[in-house]
Amino acid sequence: MLAPCNAMCKTQRRWAAAAAMVFALACTPRQRRSLDGFVGDRGGAWPGGIGAVLRVRAGDGRLFIHRAPDEGAAARAGLRAGDEITAIEGEPVAGIDRGVLVQRLRGEVGTTVRLTVRSDDGGATRDVSVERAPYRRGGGD
Repeated sequence: MLAPCNAMCKTQRRWAAAAAMVFALACTPRQRRSLDGFVGDRGGAWPGGIGAVLRVRAGDGRLFIHRAPDEGAAARAGLRAGDEITAIEGEPVAGIDRGVLVQRLRGEVGTTVRLTVRSDDGGATRDVSVERAPYRRGGGD
């Protein structure tokens, strides 16, 4: 006899349990309560980022934008591949641990982060405010 269509197999149950555990560990209690909202709901505490793929140069720890997809928050703020982020919220980034850098860039969707940026042509630095956006697959931080 066949099982009902809506029954989950053992593998599906394992994957669902693993996904629930990852979500529970990765999100704060406030974020878990906002599940009834949608990704990008400014009223919730949904985590987001600047929408760029970053690269830390091994020799000196400088932080560069490797890729800024056109639809991402970084590109909307005027950031381009090759730009160097020299400070986040006024604090220099050179030599800081990658995990700390990512933590400083991430935040609630709709909030802004102030970056001090030097263009890839070596020009003067400028301050740029980037509004954090929901994460997208392959979009970056």
